[in-house]
Amino acid sequence: MQLRGPAKGTMTGARGPAPAVPLPSGTVRRHVLFGAAITALAGLITGLLTQTPATAATTARAVTAAPARLAGDGPPGFWWGTDSLPVTVPGSAPYQMPYLGGAYGGYIGMTGNWAYWLGCRGGFIAFSATDNAQTHTNYVTYHTGVGSGAYWFMGGPGVDPNWNGTATEAYAWGQRQAARALSDIANGFFDYKVVWMDVELPGIAPAPDNGWKTSTPRRAAAW
Repeated sequence: MQLRGPAKGTMTGARGPAPAVPLPSGTVRRHVLFGAAITALAGLITGLLTQTPATAATTARAVTAAPARLAGDGPPGFWWGTDSLPVTVPGSAPYQMPYLGGAYGGYIGMTGNWAYWLGCRGGFIAFSATDNAQTHTNYVTYHTGVGSGAYWFMGGPGVDPNWNGTATEAYAWGQRQAARALSDIANGFFDYKVVWMDVELPGIAPAPDNGWKTSTPRRAAAW
């Protein structure tokens, strides 16, 4: 859940009543639901206060008997893990997930990046050999988690050096990146047999939109 500050243009000082401003979509519904929740809570408290001692004790036991959520991984078959940049995992094997608890269940590293592949300034590889090896050990030795996995930072048609505005070239650009991704994972650990082609608007150099919204191939020499 995100907490938001005052709406843009809202006055917060004690300078008299502010003009009426339409509430954002969903605000009325949230207020109604919140009011209903307060009403229900008040009714519950009133009911508890007016119960007989025996009934109140039974209700209290039922409330306090609710099972607490266990720390660490859950439900069964799901594990905590990390991705990209290094995270310090202390101790020795079998490795445990830092801060959250439970087994260190997997690491998904960036094994390739279109900008790094093309030699662009600002291209990078977000990969931790240590985290990768630790999850591989947990997977092959202790049969825990999914082990080592991979993703490839994909570029859109707009950063294709050969982009000519056609669907045919866009398809070919995707094929070339897929072939490079397979080449990048050919050596080393690869336990989790899925490769994510990461499509996003990173907001960073060399192309803030990774070529998914604008065409910038002519700037390749400047990258």
